[in-house]
Formats: sequence, C-alpha cells, structure tokens
Amino acid sequence: MKIKSLLSTLLLSFSVCCLAQELIVKESKCVSGDCTNGYGRYEFSTGEHYEGEWKNNKRNGQGTNVYSTGTKKTGIWKDDIYIGESTPTQSAVNNIASAPITNETFGYNQISGEYEIKDASGNVTKHSKTGGQYDPAEGLSVAFLRLEDDWEGGYYYEYGFIDSQNKVVIPFKLNDAENFFNGIALVNTWDKHYELINKTGKPINAFVADIAFSMGDNYIVAKQNNQFNLFDRMGKFLSTSKYEDIDNTNTDMVRVKYNNKYGYTDQDLNELIPMIYFNAEPYEDGFARVSSGYYQWGVIDPTGKVIIPLKYQYIESFHEGLAAFQQDEFWGYMDTTGKIVIPIKYFYANNFNDGRADVSFVDNVIFYINKRGERIK
Repeated sequence: MKIKSLLSTLLLSFSVCCLAQELIVKESKCVSGDCTNGYGRYEFSTGEHYEGEWKNNKRNGQGTNVYSTGTKKTGIWKDDIYIGESTPTQSAVNNIASAPITNETFGYNQISGEYEIKDASGNVTKHSKTGGQYDPAEGLSVAFLRLEDDWEGGYYYEYGFIDSQNKVVIPFKLNDAENFFNGIALVNTWDKHYELINKTGKPINAFVADIAFSMGDNYIVAKQNNQFNLFDRMGKFLSTSKYEDIDNTNTDMVRVKYNNKYGYTDQDLNELIPMIYFNAEPYEDGFARVSSGYYQWGVIDPTGKVIIPLKYQYIESFHEGLAAFQQDEFWGYMDTTGKIVIPIKYFYANNFNDGRADVSFVDNVIFYINKRGERIK
C-alpha cells in the first residue's frame, strides 16, 4: 500500500510538473511594441497572434489576427471584436455630402488683432493672436489656433475645417490636420491616434502611430513600432518600407535614410539619388546640402550632380542667392556656383534677408552687411 501510494504521489507530481511546463510554454504575452495603448504584437496561449493597434489592453483599431488554424482577419477591431474590412469604397466616400455641423465661424478680427471663433450669437468662444488657415482643397480649408496651456504654462494648437464662408464645418478639436484629398483628410485626434475622416468629420479609418503624413497621391506613411509602414490613401495597409527615415515633405525630392546613409526618392519612394551620404538636408529651391563625413559639406542639384565640393565645415541654406558657410571655425558667403563673394572672416554670420545679414567678429558685436560685404547701418 505504501509503494502504491508513493507511485501515485510521484505520478501526480510528474503530471503537475508537466502541466506547469506546458502553461509556461503557452503563456500569453506581448512580444513587441505596446499592447496596452499603442501598436504591438501579442501572442496568445491558443497559438494565435495579433499585430496592430491596442487601446485599454484590447484590440482596438487597425490590425491583423492570425488564428491557430491559419485563418487571418485584417481590418478594424473594437474591444477585441472584429468589425470588418477597414477600407471603404471611394464611391461611398464621394457620396457623403459636406455640411456644416456647427453654428460657429472662424475669422480674423482686425481691431483686436486676433483670430477668433464665434458662436451663433456672435460671442467669441476661442481667440488667439496666432492662427491662420491653409489654402482651400475640395471646398474646405484647414484652420488653426495656438492656445495657451494653463496647466503646463506653454501652448498647444487646435485644428478644424472651415468652408468658403468661414463657417466651421469640423470643430476645432484636432491636434493636427491635412487638407482633403478625394474626400478624405488625415487628422491627428489626440496623442498618437490618427483618423481618416470624411467631410462631415466622421472617421472612416483609424490607426495609432508615432507620426503619420500623406505622401503624394498614393501613400500615407506611418511610423509604427520603429518602422515606417505604407498605407494607401484610403487607409489600407500596403507594406513596410525598407527606409529607416522618410521626410514629411510635399516637394518632388524626398530625403530618406537606409543603412544609416541618406539619399533621395520621389513621392512614390522610387530612388532618385543613391543612399551614399553621411548626412543630408532637404532640397530647397533646387539645392540640397549633403556631407560625406564630419565637416565635409557640399551642395548637389536635383540630378545629384555636385555643384559645390564636399569640403566645408558647414553650409547654410541659400537666401537671396547667397549661403553662409563655415571653414576653420569662421564664416563667409558663397553664391549658388560655390564662388566666395564675401571672404571668410566672421565669427558669426546669419542668412540674408531684405538684402542684409547680421554678422559679428570675435568681439561678438553684431552689425549688418550688404551683399557686397559692406558694413551698413
């Protein structure tokens, strides 16, 4: 009886041990990213896994769930429930009419010198000396105000959309916003949460990203989990980009980074200039400042041709045809061909503006010069 009891105890202990090992192996856990309020990959004990957006520890937003059977569901999730495909049809977007959903107006008060939002009774509800609006697109304009932050002692921006009569169509509750394109606008609602909205402000897609922006007519670029993902303009995931950094720019030449080297692509991310530079600045007025190493700066044109040798300590951007450049700790000015037009002799040199630039010698006494290097009042 004692032997039988001992064998039973050993078998029970072995079973518990094996069960514990199995539970450890199949433990559910977040394996990468942020699976609480962000973008991450979570592996379940059942063998399935989910990669996408999370909110309050649940699948919320755009994501893909792969089940243990191999079945895959990609689209929008709400509190761990699959809602469906995330990409609306373009016809559905086009059929949504634009209509004001507030009784507010936005404008500039010349008397007070402030931008104001007024309610239907004409009462000012928000105002700021800093504000403005973008050029209109598809009948609506992005408008914004810079408001004081009473808690932090700084300021923050609020964005909304107005029509051609300055009526507020989409309220000023956005952190950032882009113009409408084919009936859809990319907006930042709060923190890292982005939405694609229609002209009534209704979200048709959403995702979480460190930063997101539209690129040309074809892409939305979103930095998620330390990589740049590409979506179409309707919000459908396309692929993960190979690039480590992509500039947010509307210019034809996009600065990108690959294998710690910089180069340039077009708006469709087709390579134009190889990734060969140690550092690089965005193109401005047809010129880009690039370097081959520390203190080895020069200038290239849109074809990649070197027009100013990569040999200067630093080169500022061109302003009014001249650029301040540094060599051996001192500054001078060159033109767009690389010709030195004002000698290297200044301890400090600023860009030209309205035909003059402020400079100083080692005594740090600032004065102004003209484009001939002559001292002026």
